[in-house]
Amino acid sequence: MKITKYKFCRIFNSQGSLGACLACVALLTLMGCGSLSSNKQVIPPCPKIFLLKDANTLTVFNSKKETDIIDIFSDVSIINFKAQCGFNKKRTEVSLSLRILFDVSRGPANKNQSVGFDYFVAIPKFHPSPSGKKVFPINVMFKGNKNRMKLMDRVEIKVPISTKYDANEYSIYIGIQLTSNQLKYNRQQMNQNLRR
Repeated sequence: MKITKYKFCRIFNSQGSLGACLACVALLTLMGCGSLSSNKQVIPPCPKIFLLKDANTLTVFNSKKETDIIDIFSDVSIINFKAQCGFNKKRTEVSLSLRILFDVSRGPANKNQSVGFDYFVAIPKFHPSPSGKKVFPINVMFKGNKNRMKLMDRVEIKVPISTKYDANEYSIYIGIQLTSNQLKYNRQQMNQNLRR
């Protein structure tokens, strides 16, 4: 069976308090990890999901200095994610519901009350097909003097699987979409933190 594509369906995004977002995240658990169904059939494990360490934050500066805090336009980070999965009766498709929690803040250099960024969900098994990665844009609007909020986004993924399904072959990676300079900055920050 040749697998060539899969489907994404973005459900919603919501902005709210940290408590509300974490309450939603707490309701989700990773399902289908070798458990038994009601008819005692073994349910296959869910695909593993990984957050890329060098792509889980984004700091945007208003200048090229990248050193002064007053030049920060925005800060975004992925602070949590949860997922649940299920299989169709014929075990030819796995459906995943993925919720990602972001921490978004606008810096001193941001005067327009909004922050925009993109994040991605990718399955390397389908690379280099365009279906192997999906990028989702997000725009956050701040009201009044508010400069920080939590954002939860949910993505539904339907992936066709082979009869010789191996969860490790369908691993999913999530991260914030970065430019080469932004990725370089993140890695420099990680190296500095390791030296401390």
